[in-house]
Amino acid sequence: MKIMSHEKNEKIGNYWTDEDLLKEGFRVSTFYVKAKHFASNWKRCGMSADFWSKYYASDFEHQTMSQKDFQNVISFILNEVIENIGKYCDRPDSDVAIKVFFHKSGKCVLKVDNLLTSQTANHF
Repeated sequence: MKIMSHEKNEKIGNYWTDEDLLKEGFRVSTFYVKAKHFASNWKRCGMSADFWSKYYASDFEHQTMSQKDFQNVISFILNEVIENIGKYCDRPDSDVAIKVFFHKSGKCVLKVDNLLTSQTANHF
């Protein structure tokens, strides 16, 4: 998880950079949202998670997991991530980036770039 304080643009935590993942052969898909759209209407979290999981599953091939199982896993995780965007973003009008990285080996990495104050970040 990457936590940035908008006062200092401080990065907190251990995480892979986008460049690290791309160098390892991952491909990325990014979508941008405004946190306020989720905080004001919680149904949007589930709808967005379901939509994007179907989108990503259409391009998924793996030997040990079916496309439907992958879709369910991604939907569940994305729903939690998107709900947390609505709950914990300190600047609701800011754009939040949700990035999904895929590797041909079947690995998947989800990243969120969100703006938090140091006070909010300390709760983690």
